[in-house]
Amino acid sequence: MVAAVFALYLLGWVFHTIEVALELVVPAWAASLIVVGIILLIVLILALVGASSLKSAQAHRPDPAASVAATKEAIEKGLGK
Repeated sequence: MVAAVFALYLLGWVFHTIEVALELVVPAWAASLIVVGIILLIVLILALVGASSLKSAQAHRPDPAASVAATKEAIEKGLGK
């Protein structure tokens, strides 16, 4: 858990370092805008991957009615009815 917190701080420092490096080439406001654009692009990609993962998970959702019917059938078969 502590490692995850430090990793988030590290990620912030990485983006800050990118911003400071870009300030050598472009004005500070432009460097900030570029870094924010990069972060938004990463968030968009991760959101699309997550949405795709949720859609594929919904396709493999089990049917409760079929499970209940199979359980009932197994119980009846086990009781010898």
